[in-house]
Parts: sequence; C-alpha cells; structure tokens
Amino acid sequence: MTSPTSALLRQFAGLRPLLIGGVLATFVGVLIFIAFSANFIFFFSAQYWSVARWAYLILLPVVAIAVGYKGRFHQLFGYRYPTRWVRSIFLFPLFVLSVAAMLVVAPVGWLTATTWVSGVERFDIDAIVVAIEAPRFQVKGCRQRATLSIFSITHSVCVKDYFQAQPPLKGQAVLVSGQESHFGFLIQHIAPSK
Repeated sequence: MTSPTSALLRQFAGLRPLLIGGVLATFVGVLIFIAFSANFIFFFSAQYWSVARWAYLILLPVVAIAVGYKGRFHQLFGYRYPTRWVRSIFLFPLFVLSVAAMLVVAPVGWLTATTWVSGVERFDIDAIVVAIEAPRFQVKGCRQRATLSIFSITHSVCVKDYFQAQPPLKGQAVLVSGQESHFGFLIQHIAPSK
C-alpha cells in the first residue's frame, strides 16, 4: 500500500519540467539583476521593495519546507558535507536565505531584460548629479559611482565607463540616453550637458 504523500508526488511528477524551468528562470533573472541593476532605474522600486520585504519573510518558511521535505537537503549535500550538524546549523539556513532572496530579486532582473529588449530608445534626457564618489582603483567592477536625479528619482549609477577625461561634478547637469519601458529606464550612455 502506498502512502498518500507518495501518490500525490506521483501525480505531480509531470510538473518536473516546469520546476526545472522555474529554477533556471530564477537563476537567469538573478544574473541579469547582478549585471544590469546598477544602470536600471526601476520606476516602481519603492513599492516593489516594500512588498518584497514581506514576500521574503513569507518565502523563508515556504522554501525551508520545500527544501527540507523528507530530508532532501541532507540527501543532496550529505556526501559533500558529511557532518550533519554543519548541514543543519550552517548550510541549510544559508541555503534557505539565499533561495528566498533569489526568488525576490529575479523578477527585477527580468524587468530589466524586458526593458533592454523591448524598450523605446530615448536620447538626451536631462539629469542632475546629486553626489559622486571618489574613484576607487583597487576595486573590481564599478570604480566610480554617482547618484543621479532623473525622472524625479534618485538612483546610483556607475559613471566610470562613460567619462574618460573628467567625471561630472556634484550639481552638474548631464544627458542620459537608454531604453525606456513601462517598468523603468536602462541607462546606456551618460554625457556632459551641452
């Protein structure tokens, strides 16, 4: 006689490709977010992140139950990390926190990709430099960031790649070009105002 749980799991075995697609979509969304979020101005950022905090708190027990169901986590990581208490105290909570965070961040990555692919090109939009950091040469990635005021939103962007000679000064007007969609604006070029 089979248990009701195993019978239920067999009924949903056809959802496995959907689950794999969801995991891949989450990973890709997070990678897009990491790569482009510095230059993406999300128009609904305040609303999304206020709801995202609650979504994250709700996702934590959901992910913990889904991953820990029938000891799946310990089966997957048991060979690599043989000490059960290390898996239970350190790896499992870290894994649950990471997966829940990825599920919250991935949609913003996909909105960024949607803006990049289907957004309308906009040129020479006025923006003001609210603040600018000093250049950092020992850092990988963005070496100089500036906070711009654009569309009545302040957003921190990487400016090192856009200004070869002289970076903008605080209070200076700049012209921003990029892709705009209903979700946001993806900055692709910043130039000094003429």
